Amino acid sequence: MNMSYKNINEKIYMVVNVILTFESMDDYGERQEWFDLTLPLSPNDTDAFSFIDTQLFKRIVAECRLLNRPLGDLWKISTASDWDTFREVTNSPSLGDLGHNCKWYFGRGEGELSDWEKSLVSKYGFGIDTDMSWLECPIKSQIYMDSLAK
Repeated sequence: MNMSYKNINEKIYMVVNVILTFESMDDYGERQEWFDLTLPLSPNDTDAFSFIDTQLFKRIVAECRLLNRPLGDLWKISTASDWDTFREVTNSPSLGDLGHNCKWYFGRGEGELSDWEKSLVSKYGFGIDTDMSWLECPIKSQIYMDSLAK
């Protein structure tokens, strides 16, 4: 363990790279928003699921408001995080270590949502206005992918 983490007065943060994907394009024709967040971390944060649940999603809500993006239009959250810091500070496994891919999906027709995704829809309204049923149709799916390449 890094000795500087033992200093109780030192604040420790975990960096999270976030990509939000929306059903609708913004004024610039973009469907995605990319940004970094720093989440405060403590040795008392021993459960990666609870840590992310309490620290990440409320900040995503705030970013969506700053970016003028409706939460109901959000259909995917993708993250890459400094999980080594989490392991070092908490001596606990990361989400990846626990088998989670650090992505969350939302929207009608998205298929079977996990209990965690369902709770995020209920709590924050993520994806309530999206229709992702086209994902199951290869032709519609290809049209969407082609639109991203433009």
